[in-house]
Amino acid sequence: MNSSTRSDYKAWVEDLVRTCLPIRLQKKLLSLEPLTKEEATKFMDVIQLAGDVKRMSDHAQTIGRLDEIAAEVKR
Repeated sequence: MNSSTRSDYKAWVEDLVRTCLPIRLQKKLLSLEPLTKEEATKFMDVIQLAGDVKRMSDHAQTIGRLDEIAAEVKR
C-alpha cells in the first residue's frame, strides 16, 4: 500500500469511526473504560469492516500487479 493509499485508508477509517461510533463510546475506548456487550459488538463490527476494506485493497493491488507481470510476459 503506497503512502497515498495509506493516507486515504486512514482518513476513511477515521470517518468510519466518527460516523459509526457515538462520542461516548469513542471516549470510553480512549480512556480504556469497560464496554457493555452492545458497545463491544459495535466496536468489533467497525474493526471488522475496516479490516475487510484493507484486505480488499491489498487484494486489488496484488491482482493489479499480477496483471502487469502477465502483460510483461506476453511482450
